[in-house]
Amino acid sequence: MNIFKFLLAFLIAMPALAQEKPFIGFEELIVLAEENAQLIADARELTAMEDIPHTIYLPEGIFIEAKGIEDDKVVYAVFNDLVDIYNNGETTFWEEIENKYDLGSARLHYVNHETKNPGLGFFEVKEGSALLTTMLMVTNWTDDGVSTLDATTGDLLNSSFIADPTNLSSPKEANLAPWGQITVSDQLDDGVIEYDTSGTFIRFFAPAGGVNNAILDNVRGHNFRPNGNLVVTSASGSNADAIAEFDAGGNYIGNFIAIGAGGMDSPFDIFFRTNDCLVSTSTSDAVHRYDL
Repeated sequence: MNIFKFLLAFLIAMPALAQEKPFIGFEELIVLAEENAQLIADARELTAMEDIPHTIYLPEGIFIEAKGIEDDKVVYAVFNDLVDIYNNGETTFWEEIENKYDLGSARLHYVNHETKNPGLGFFEVKEGSALLTTMLMVTNWTDDGVSTLDATTGDLLNSSFIADPTNLSSPKEANLAPWGQITVSDQLDDGVIEYDTSGTFIRFFAPAGGVNNAILDNVRGHNFRPNGNLVVTSASGSNADAIAEFDAGGNYIGNFIAIGAGGMDSPFDIFFRTNDCLVSTSTSDAVHRYDL
């Protein structure tokens, strides 16, 4: 083969070779997906169109999630170490997942139909634990819901205390509201949803009237001020890097913490103490402190 034929064959093969692995690296994908939650929403939509899972959990403890799109293909983040996610993390396409892993025994989550092997990876519920009155509420991104755990032992009480794929897409935090109901902030649905204490949907609480990306976009955590007002992190859109505030009816009344105040960049959660409040962030890599 002369050099011209070799180069021609190489150039023809390049597109196929380029599709074997994503160009984007693991850490870059994780950061971009957190900064722009729409990337995850678009990736999930593409998994629905192609009828492939958006999230996979393998018995050996590997977690795989659709987090982006490259060359019109879903890019999955592969978490090989759930204790240190950046240790040996990688990106891949669906074709490699099919060829590399035994998916017959995996837990597979789809947009359009039921989860396969739904019990894999969940602990058995402890008998009698339902009698306990104090519990932890832990959001479950994969199942679009909230699980409850014994606040003392950590034992699972109910893996599906809230199971609501209709109104939740990426729940980030669940809290008990001052008026006695439960509020859940959702990253992809850009708001705070209200449930009763049995886990039944009540309404899209804030912003009142529904999604408004001029107020909230890329929502993560939320909390309640001592006066009872709701405060919510906003990481994207025209109100990015602010903590928005809402009254008891879910009406927006302005920002509790102004955009970028104190260098805050990509807020994740807010926590109130006796004399101050703290905001954790993903991009400014800090916990910022503010007065009440």
